[in-house]
Amino acid sequence: MGFGALALVPNSAAAFNFGFVRAPDYLDPYFIILLVAAVPFWLAVAITKPKNVPFNKLYRTKMDFLPQFYFRILQVIILGTIALLFVGMGLARMAEATGG
Repeated sequence: MGFGALALVPNSAAAFNFGFVRAPDYLDPYFIILLVAAVPFWLAVAITKPKNVPFNKLYRTKMDFLPQFYFRILQVIILGTIALLFVGMGLARMAEATGG
């Protein structure tokens, strides 16, 4: 609760700009929250996955319920981060085109 409240406090951070990847600064708290949410699930996947299976083969591996659950939740978080990144890029370009 404390970290979520801290992450959503308005700040004066500028929008990140890595060439073609730009996003508005008001999306920063959401990226932080998704990153913080992904870390424990990544660790859970790393701990519970079968030892002889590398990470890039997990999506095709038959696993028990718990590692499969952690892996699917991690996939949803990563897809949400990518979707938010593309939405942010679109919003940044729209603001540039409209002079906002």
